[in-house]
Amino acid sequence: MNNIVGSRWWKFDFHAHSPASLDYRQKDISPRDWLLGHIEHGIECIAVTDHNTSGWIDCLQQEAQQLRAEGHTIHLFPGVEISTQGNVHILAIFDPSVDAQHVATAIGAAGYTGTYGDSDTDGSQSPEQVVKAITENLNGVAIPAHIELEGSGVCKLGSKSVLRVCKAADAVEVVFPNKPQMSTFRATGLSLPQIIGSDSHAPNENGRAYTWVKMSSPTIDGLKLALLDGNTCIRRSDEEFTPNTLPSTYLKELTVSETKYCGRGKPFSVKLNPWLNSIVGSRGSGKSTLAEFIRIALHKTGDILQLDESNEIRRNFERFFRVAQNRNDYGVLLNNSQIQCVVAKNNIDYRISWDQTQQQTTIHRKDNEQWVPELGDIQTRFPVSIFSQKQIFDMAKDPNTLLAIIDNSPEVSIQAWQTHWEELKNQFIQLRASELGLINKVSSLNTIKGQLADLNAKIAHIEASGHAQILQNYNNLYHQKNYVLNALNLMNNEITTITNSIKTSTGQISGSIGNDVTNDPMLAHSLQQTARKIEDWKHSATQELSLIASELALLGEAVERSNLSQLCTGAYNQYSQLVTSMQQQGIKEPSEYNSLVKERIALNGKVEEIDSANKQLNTIRDQIKNSYQSLIEWRKELTKRRDAFVNQYISPHRDLKIKIGQLQHSEHLELSFRELINRVDGAFASDLMDEDKQQGILYALKSIMAEAEEQQVGSSYEHLHQFKLDVFNHHTSKTNILNCSIGKRLSSVIEQLDSSSLDRLWSWFPEDNLSVEFYDGRRFKPLSQGSAGQKAATVLSFLLSYGDEPLIVDQPEDDLDNALISKLVITKLHDIKPKRQFLIITHNPNIVVNGDSELVIVLEDKGNITLAAAGGLQELSVRQEVCEIMEGGKEALEKRYKRMKYNS
Repeated sequence: MNNIVGSRWWKFDFHAHSPASLDYRQKDISPRDWLLGHIEHGIECIAVTDHNTSGWIDCLQQEAQQLRAEGHTIHLFPGVEISTQGNVHILAIFDPSVDAQHVATAIGAAGYTGTYGDSDTDGSQSPEQVVKAITENLNGVAIPAHIELEGSGVCKLGSKSVLRVCKAADAVEVVFPNKPQMSTFRATGLSLPQIIGSDSHAPNENGRAYTWVKMSSPTIDGLKLALLDGNTCIRRSDEEFTPNTLPSTYLKELTVSETKYCGRGKPFSVKLNPWLNSIVGSRGSGKSTLAEFIRIALHKTGDILQLDESNEIRRNFERFFRVAQNRNDYGVLLNNSQIQCVVAKNNIDYRISWDQTQQQTTIHRKDNEQWVPELGDIQTRFPVSIFSQKQIFDMAKDPNTLLAIIDNSPEVSIQAWQTHWEELKNQFIQLRASELGLINKVSSLNTIKGQLADLNAKIAHIEASGHAQILQNYNNLYHQKNYVLNALNLMNNEITTITNSIKTSTGQISGSIGNDVTNDPMLAHSLQQTARKIEDWKHSATQELSLIASELALLGEAVERSNLSQLCTGAYNQYSQLVTSMQQQGIKEPSEYNSLVKERIALNGKVEEIDSANKQLNTIRDQIKNSYQSLIEWRKELTKRRDAFVNQYISPHRDLKIKIGQLQHSEHLELSFRELINRVDGAFASDLMDEDKQQGILYALKSIMAEAEEQQVGSSYEHLHQFKLDVFNHHTSKTNILNCSIGKRLSSVIEQLDSSSLDRLWSWFPEDNLSVEFYDGRRFKPLSQGSAGQKAATVLSFLLSYGDEPLIVDQPEDDLDNALISKLVITKLHDIKPKRQFLIITHNPNIVVNGDSELVIVLEDKGNITLAAAGGLQELSVRQEVCEIMEGGKEALEKRYKRMKYNS
């Protein structure tokens, strides 16, 4: 945690005794061991508060300095537990830079004359006087100690005294919040932070109680600001709280070299905090430029370049993202420009380097002090979201653009969904192609049967010559042998088909199935066991098929040696003698019978093939139905995932509603259908979609589906299927579509659709529609009815509601008033920033100050982008810059730190 720039949480013990206190129970402990005893419990800041003495402060200071040099994190805040009038104890805590003499001054100011290291005598000054002396004269923090304890707590004085003392104090120490004496403090109505310390008097009491304090560095100013913030920056050890949780991925550093206005001559580098970073500066100081540099390095340019070429955001970025040809060129890059981002992911540092000269981006992983090259897709491995105010405004104009953000979430995983969708669609189209081939084959059946009838008539005439028995015997035997050969051929084809089907199946599945089920090993094992059974069956089936194929080969050889083959040979010899005899008897074309019989055998074979094709056609059509149903179910799965995203991230939101309208995106409905019929020219508007006149087949489809979804979720698919049937039927018989008549020109287009277009029609499903509503204080309203500020606030609320990747937002406040900023942006930031990194580029001091920025980065323009200041708000230089360059900055600081002289 020591390398974090800006503010973080420090583990602070406000109340610890050393051997300088007479009641400390291990007098022989050394200063080093005393400090190490607290370090072992993770204490990073410790106030040594002995009874009315500063005796051990200097030696502890020296030892703490040595321990820091050795790599330990320990900061000593000199202090004292002062006995005041009425034996009320006050903790006085001072900056780590002061010495024991400064603390002794506080003891003297309290009028304490008793034994140093003991609390055997009350000081002459009242608790209120001592508190004021500490805070007003000695630049310290005054905290009434263990206020609820009867012996030395301030609550024993009564509510009026408690009010006077605590009103002047910075905080109160409360050991037992539920003790009855706390009612006296609560009666004052004061909202002072309630801290807790170990009050350790022996090493075995170290770390038993402490307070988390949010500061950028351990100083008295940082402590004062934290105490002024209360719960924002102070959390007790007896609260449920997990501090300093690092996001899984966050930006650590940006370095820019040799661009037109940044890093020329000397690289510009800025370190970043894991939580809220506010980037401020006067106009033209380069705030937005830093966001665009990050966009380039982390390959997020596609978010902009995929916009329409006429889009202003894209045009501006394209002017920005190019090498400047001269001083007046808009381009900010030079031929040797370089951008580096250091990204922490799962506690490992990676350096992503973009180089204009090489026209490439490289990845290096930090291994000890070495940077080791790695491969990988940058967008996938190091996700980041970057939005400008103009992007947010564009999203507000078309809420369906938010669908892309939903789809890219792990909950929806659109790329994986799309991959399987294409597989299902290709399978469906292949089955449709097979069906068409079989239909063409089956369609010739009547023609072949007519030819066969003519042949049979000719053959019957010849057979009537008195030699019918020989001819019939010859024909019958060869028909049987041909049947046997066809049966063998059919079985061989079936084995080949089944074998190929097994070979083209998914392959090894047991190696991947179940790997992601890390939280249920038994379930993962069951999945893998079942997958292995499938693979074993495939292997066994392949072996069995190979054996059957060998048997068929042997059977084919056996057929040629069979009694049937011998009978066929004998019948052929008799037939040959008959033909010779017929020729001798004067039959003019005795060979005609031979060719006719052969032709009849061939035609009978074709009839059998067509009969087989008919059976295959029925099977294929069943497969097509199943394939089409798989398409429907997988398309429903996409909507289901989107709904799950909305329910998880948006439904808990009190001011925002999002509804997924299944298949109801009007623009996509019309555009995608026009692509199907190859007419994207805007023709046939009245026949397709005219929302003003409420007419057209697509308007009817949209209306029917919307009404159906209101009645029963998922029922829109039935109406979409009916629409497809109507279009398909119109293609052949010119029937109405959804009871809508259509014009001749569109009708002609539909009639001319080829088979591939009809296949794409069956696999066509319109996109879902995203409807967004916001709460205006009285009721929910459609986003389209909101003001520019309300629209921007709603979209920004959505962006802040989801995700754990770094989020960079450039000047989100441009369309928002302070009320919306306070209600929406600041509240959301407080809720989310402990789990996610934010970079907010802003002119609004309320985001910086009231958003409690962990790091404020102040830029200025000196010909080059220059870092004017960087740090937490406790840093004087940062506060001065906020006051100087941000309109309303002074007022924002005064309002937040109203009791502190923030600029001195």
